[in-house]
Amino acid sequence: MGTAKFENFWIVASFRKHCFISNYTKTKVVVKSAEAQSIKDIVKECRVSSHTVQREINKAAKSFKPARKQFPKYLSFDEFKYTKGKMAFEYINVETGDILDILEQRTKRMITEHFIGNFSLKGRKRRESVTIDMNTGYVSVIKEMFPKANIRFIQQRNSYG
Repeated sequence: MGTAKFENFWIVASFRKHCFISNYTKTKVVVKSAEAQSIKDIVKECRVSSHTVQREINKAAKSFKPARKQFPKYLSFDEFKYTKGKMAFEYINVETGDILDILEQRTKRMITEHFIGNFSLKGRKRRESVTIDMNTGYVSVIKEMFPKANIRFIQQRNSYG
């Protein structure tokens, strides 16, 4: 294959049909989001719209398959903006900083069903603490799902000054 034909093949292979954003750029968006950069910063760095950033983050979150080999003793609950006006729920291994799972909603029912469906009561009783921000909505879920865990509150700092 000639050099020009090879280069044209590579360019065509880098894009999905009817999409003008390269797969490299889409991957870069997801990598940057995993580094906990703001959507605004990702938009500037990758030169795409905020809608594209959010769409790629949503696609990556839906394909996320958590490994449930070991359930950590120390958890942290948090929420983040998922789509327009909607908040998602995530829980994190405090010791490693790894995101263990993401739920599309942060309702008590969704969180409760998730933990009941994925972890035994015996396993949930072994949790030593759950850290949350000042959102007291999680307190009743924690008491119900992790009856022996201590609840630790952290105060979010405003990074704007």
